[in-house]
Amino acid sequence: MADVTNIEPLHRDEEAFLRALGRVMSLLPRTVDADMLEDHPISSTEYMVTDSGWTQPTRAWPINPASARRHVLSRLDGRDIAAAAKVLERIAPS
Repeated sequence: MADVTNIEPLHRDEEAFLRALGRVMSLLPRTVDADMLEDHPISSTEYMVTDSGWTQPTRAWPINPASARRHVLSRLDGRDIAAAAKVLERIAPS
């Protein structure tokens, strides 16, 4: 457990990073889901839990990587994606 008597406040950049990370975690699933719903009448939650939904992922699959490229990867502006993946992996190990 952390020593709560000696905690330094977050630096401005640290706080900005954590706030941005929270926004991404909140927004990205909704954004990808909206892309899926635009082309296929089923949300990501529905195709996981319904019998009819199991047939949809095959047809809807191309939308997932396209959405990820549009909303995430395109914003990395040529930065090292492997390095970014390593940072995220340290935060949430598989």
